[in-house]
Amino acid sequence: FDTFRQEAEYLWEKQDFEWQHDGKSTFECTKSMSILKVYTLFKQFGDKIFEEFVDYQYDLTREFARLVKANPHFETAHEPDSNILCFRYTDCENPNEVNAEIRQQLTAEGRLYIVQTVLNGDTYLRVTLLNPKTTVNHLMNLLAEIGVISITHILQSQKPFT
Repeated sequence: FDTFRQEAEYLWEKQDFEWQHDGKSTFECTKSMSILKVYTLFKQFGDKIFEEFVDYQYDLTREFARLVKANPHFETAHEPDSNILCFRYTDCENPNEVNAEIRQQLTAEGRLYIVQTVLNGDTYLRVTLLNPKTTVNHLMNLLAEIGVISITHILQSQKPFT
């Protein structure tokens, strides 16, 4: 059980009960029977297809981290060593509030999906790159969209001049 035990704010939130949940003791975590799909692909295409997919996603995540770090309005929480990157908009007085608002607006519009997490008390946006059709252009558009939302939020929260 301890092998797959995870402590993350987005997992099992608001669950005060402790009944046997299969997701807590499997590799798939919150997904059930996902391995059957993987096994079928492996039997059909072999391991090369997985190697190419993983390499592409990891390389794309490293490129996204490079784009984020090149923009002075953002920071990353870590150097990616997988297909996950935590980053945040920092060019504001209250980054935690602004990043939470960014995430809510992005998901409310329905064109982009992103989650948030809290690391050492700070709110970060979190992407997990899994779609083989995702390109660097998609990620550049995501950063541009975040910039527009953050500027709009900052301008709306400012007190008018008197």
